[in-house]
Amino acid sequence: MSEVVAVSEPVRGHRRAVLIRIGFLVVAALVLYGFLPTLTETYGELPQLADVRHPGWFLPMVGFEVASFACSWAMVRLALPTVPWSVAATAQLTGNALSRVVPGGAAVGGAGAAPHGQG
Repeated sequence: MSEVVAVSEPVRGHRRAVLIRIGFLVVAALVLYGFLPTLTETYGELPQLADVRHPGWFLPMVGFEVASFACSWAMVRLALPTVPWSVAATAQLTGNALSRVVPGGAAVGGAGAAPHGQG
C-alpha cells in the first residue's frame, strides 16, 4: 500500500508541472494574439528600409536610438537618484511597450513607466 502512495506522488507532481506549463503556454499565446495587430503593422513597414540609399546610415540610426533611451533613463535617475539604472531602464521600456499596445495609450504607458520595486 505504501508503494502505491510513493509511486502516485511523483505522477501527481509531474501532472501539476505539465498543467502549469500548459497554462503558461496558453497565456503566452493569448499575449501574442493581443500583440498581433502591432506586430503585423511593424513588420509591414520593413520594406521601407530598402529606401535608405546607403546602408552605413543604419549604424548611426541605432546609435541615436540607444542614446535616446539612455537619455530617458538618465532623466529618471535625475528625478529619482536612488533608483538604479536597471529599474529606470525596465520601467521606461515597460511604459513604452504598454503605451503602444494597450488601449489608453500614453496615459496607461505613463503609469507603467513609474519605477516600481523601491522599498
